[in-house]
Amino acid sequence: GLDRVLAAMHALPQELASRTHLFVLGADNARPFKRQARQLGLADRVRFLAGRDDVPRFLFSADALVLPAYDETAGMIILEAMFAGLPSLITENCGFAHYQRSAGAGLITPLPFSQSCFNQQLETLLTSPEHEAWRQAGLAQARRQEFFQLAEVAVDHLERFAAEREVAA
Repeated sequence: GLDRVLAAMHALPQELASRTHLFVLGADNARPFKRQARQLGLADRVRFLAGRDDVPRFLFSADALVLPAYDETAGMIILEAMFAGLPSLITENCGFAHYQRSAGAGLITPLPFSQSCFNQQLETLLTSPEHEAWRQAGLAQARRQEFFQLAEVAVDHLERFAAEREVAA
């Protein structure tokens, strides 16, 4: 969905656009997106940083996370952003979008995806007085213990399922 972010950055009002910078982290092929950024006049405000092992540093220093995925089964980065107090704009089809929705930790673009809706939401994410409330809502989730027991809960479910199959056989 990086093409969606670039299009939304291009649509920002000039005053906001001139002070908005995007850091792209990930190991995907950046070539078509670098070309799109150049074509949209954004090349000086978009940095492609490839795969990294210092992602938390960016989570704690950024103003927002944007994940406009076309398809995302889970989206662990959504939880990581919330726990870092980083308000997010994500698409509804992200598997963990419901956590952000229930926490009230940012904005969710509904399906079917609309670029104009997403453009407006990006502007809102960057300018809203709700920014601190979204940040605090995400940080509050970090204090909930069940998020740190996901692996244990999954193993419990698998063991229970296996035991039930043995009894049934």
